[in-house]
Amino acid sequence: MEGDPLTGWATVGLGVVALATLVYTAHTAKRDRRDADRRIKEQQDFDERRARRDRADADARLEAERKAADERLESERVHMEKVRERERQQDSATRLLRYIARLLPLMGRVPHVFIRSGSTLASGVRGDAADVGCEQVVQEFQLGGLADLPGLHDSQASEQCRTLVHLVLTAAHGKHHHGPDTSDAARKQLAKLATLDLLRYATFVRLSLEHSIEQGESLNPGDGGAGISFPMFARRPGDGSAWAPRLVPQGWQAAVSRDNPADPSTGKRCSGPDPGSRGYC
Repeated sequence: MEGDPLTGWATVGLGVVALATLVYTAHTAKRDRRDADRRIKEQQDFDERRARRDRADADARLEAERKAADERLESERVHMEKVRERERQQDSATRLLRYIARLLPLMGRVPHVFIRSGSTLASGVRGDAADVGCEQVVQEFQLGGLADLPGLHDSQASEQCRTLVHLVLTAAHGKHHHGPDTSDAARKQLAKLATLDLLRYATFVRLSLEHSIEQGESLNPGDGGAGISFPMFARRPGDGSAWAPRLVPQGWQAAVSRDNPADPSTGKRCSGPDPGSRGYC
């Protein structure tokens, strides 16, 4: 018995449709898997890029924080070093001020003191106790003062103290006396002028050191007409002028009056040397 042809063709058609559906379904599933794999890959790539960016940002932040911490540490180190240097500067200046304070009342004995004390005599005979004591103060100022100069960290202040030591030693050895007149009167007059120069220059150095302690920098006395900024013991005959800073610091006259009440300028205002006085007034 033969079947109905329509039924057969319908069966074939259904088979074809089923096969096409299966093929389409397989193709769609494969495409969906590819799309899913692509989306997963894109998400993974995105996550990896974000992770790399986050790591880079974190590394940059850490590096910036390390750099900032290093800069803070370096800044603190520099600050502490400056503080310690400032403290050493103040300590050295304070010790130098003590040496000068001890020397100022004895400055009138300084000219020729090494000769009078007997320290330069081969006989070993010593002078009176006052001269021996003055000699000891001068030597302490020489040794202690020069030892403290490196701690000042101020070339100008160091040079001023070094100059004061040199001037004091020059007078103590009697080498401030120049000229053909070797009479006792001339010797006493030059010693008196040398004492006045030493007192004034010591007063200026004291003010300069005090300014260094308070402000961190020393004072500039200015150059005289001959380009000098310190006393010159060599004088022309009849020259009785005494040294004074060309750039008069604040409190100069009061300091001179305190350190040497017998100073000729005591009681009158000092406005600095005359233009033609070569740094003296």
